[in-house]
Amino acid sequence: MVGGDIKRVPARFYQGNSGNEPVREWLVGLGKADRKAIGTDVATVEYGWPVGMPTCKPMGGGLFEVRTNLDRTRKRISILRGLGRRR
Repeated sequence: MVGGDIKRVPARFYQGNSGNEPVREWLVGLGKADRKAIGTDVATVEYGWPVGMPTCKPMGGGLFEVRTNLDRTRKRISILRGLGRRR
């Protein structure tokens, strides 16, 4: 992980109108090693912002995608938005 001890940008999961969080639900179904790898990349972005490719890709409209390689596949999780802006 890069950066310091303070989260520069907090990750937030998308929440539907009914309160469900499909990305979080998907993460729960993954194996421990995969969850850890994704969590490490999310933490790298949270604590080390600004972070660019290959870990974090701008998607437009203030949305950023965290990208993690798992067993020869790349998992893309669009969970961060408004990065670089303090509220």
